[in-house]
Amino acid sequence: MFETNLLFISVFTIFVRRTFPYLMVGWFWFLVMLLPVIGLIQVGEQSIADRYTYIPIIGLFIMIAWGTPDVIKRSRYRSEILLVLTIVVIAISSMVTWNQLKYWQNGFTLFQHATDVTEKNCVAHYNLGAALIDRGDVDGGIREFTLALAINPNNAEVHNNLAIALDKKGDVYGAISEFKQSLKINPRNFETHYNLGIALLKNEVSEEAILEFRKALEIIPNESRAQYYLGRALANKNK
Repeated sequence: MFETNLLFISVFTIFVRRTFPYLMVGWFWFLVMLLPVIGLIQVGEQSIADRYTYIPIIGLFIMIAWGTPDVIKRSRYRSEILLVLTIVVIAISSMVTWNQLKYWQNGFTLFQHATDVTEKNCVAHYNLGAALIDRGDVDGGIREFTLALAINPNNAEVHNNLAIALDKKGDVYGAISEFKQSLKINPRNFETHYNLGIALLKNEVSEEAILEFRKALEIIPNESRAQYYLGRALANKNK
């Protein structure tokens, strides 16, 4: 049904292009610019990106901006109708904006809303977890990271941040396990090797910590933090 409507509108705008050329221009602007929004042409990591709708919507505005004066051009009250329509549009837009702004107060409210209105949204759960950690709610962060991994268990960044959260809770063994899982997915991540080295050092596993710091320094040579803790790990082994 949806595809049929698109086809019908497209054919109609082509048919009336000589009389109402702005309809065809606006409609095909809308269709072409819609491609990166609906995911047929992917932009970045996301499959669908509604934040790009302001670009295709220009096409619909072209149709409305030129079409409305055409529709009422023979009316005696043309100016009054345009004024009323303008006031109505501004009023509705203001109310919608006022309602939407409550979700954009901060990262927590934004991603809490995202998880409420979507399903199986790994990115939203991950970002909500990070926002909860920033608010000091480590348990909440762990819960959201776990939900994110249930949706996408192969996300190295989520494993890494879950490990950091577990470490904050004093669960060093859990943190080490998550760091290692993250490195199975992305073995060339400096921060994860470094973080795993720190966790191993806390757990007095200096030999493994030495290996992790050295792997980290293979990725970013001369990084001072990794060099410092490598030195401490070596000192623990009397090297």
